Amino acid sequence: MKSVLKYHFIPLIIGLTISSILLIFGTSILKSKSENNTITVKGTKTTVRGYFANLNSNDSSELELVGSLTEKNGISLFGSSELSNETSYIPYYYLPDSLGIRVNGFGHAFHQSFSMYCELLALKDYLKDAKICIIVSPGWFEGEGTNIEAFLEFVKPNFLQRIITDNSISEFEKYQIGKYLFDNSELIKNPDRKIKYFTSLYEYNKLPILSSYLIARNNEFSKIHYKLSRNSKLKKINRKINWSKQFKGLQTEFVKSINSNKQYISDNYFNSFLKTKDGSIPSEEFANISLKNQELKDFKLLINLLIEKKAKPSIIIQNLNPYYYNNLKGFNSTLAIILKLLEKNNIPYLNMFTPNRKNYIPGILDDRMHSGNLGWMKMNKFIVDTYYAEK
Repeated sequence: MKSVLKYHFIPLIIGLTISSILLIFGTSILKSKSENNTITVKGTKTTVRGYFANLNSNDSSELELVGSLTEKNGISLFGSSELSNETSYIPYYYLPDSLGIRVNGFGHAFHQSFSMYCELLALKDYLKDAKICIIVSPGWFEGEGTNIEAFLEFVKPNFLQRIITDNSISEFEKYQIGKYLFDNSELIKNPDRKIKYFTSLYEYNKLPILSSYLIARNNEFSKIHYKLSRNSKLKKINRKINWSKQFKGLQTEFVKSINSNKQYISDNYFNSFLKTKDGSIPSEEFANISLKNQELKDFKLLINLLIEKKAKPSIIIQNLNPYYYNNLKGFNSTLAIILKLLEKNNIPYLNMFTPNRKNYIPGILDDRMHSGNLGWMKMNKFIVDTYYAEK
């Protein structure tokens, strides 16, 4: 009898006591005063072409993303470092200027699947029929997923607050964010109460009473509502583009421009970053990617969200330069899973990846991993064919 008390009953009492103490005193992360009201973020979307490296421009950049998703005739282009390329052939310049198709680009280096997932989860009410094209780099899958710096640049406090206060978002979805923020908590300086809410939600998720209590306390945060007073559109330009002629011309132009190397890398990039002192050919080994890698899990979350909310997604899979990278076949197994997921859900995609030099088209990339003008033109054609081809 004593052993029962010692090993079962007493620990149970202690556990309940600790839970009660946490329940009463451990929620200082939240304001005790109820804020059960709605904050309306008002403004205009005026950008019909162009690029947002991040969403740090106060509420205005958030409104640009909201406006891009809600104006169903245009494209929201998501990507990472390639989007910072200043060329007239990039979709957010070329398609508005040549065909009158609105395109807004969002992203910079390390803007990857999980931050995109959280941004769009926060704006899920605007996803139905939204044309969203995502440029995916094989290099994403070598790492551990979205880094915390990029996450905080894109998943803004208003977005976190919308997720917290939205009761239609499942506990599972909120726990994913809580786990991510908890795992990265040591890298977050001065976390606000929204971040603390998510980390506590994950930290106490195995204590059902406390977990349910924390979930219920989401009403202490104000709801965020966006209101656009104007959403600019473009007038369609009736023009036919000879894509084949464009492709051939851009490839020829690129090949003729290279004088410093035989790896089909632009002279400027090669001489600035890759040229070796001894004249040896620079190269890099591509990793064999685990099929359990975090980026692949995050990509699946992203795709499932877009399907569930009836968006109109499309995916572009970029290439890496096989004249520079060795062992690119290490991406093949991951690529097969990605393509199977897209095909199963009838999501249009452009697969530009090839690990073989003989199948590589010079000019697709400008350097080791970023698109060249030929690559951008192929993406432009894919976007037009996917969303604007005459039925």
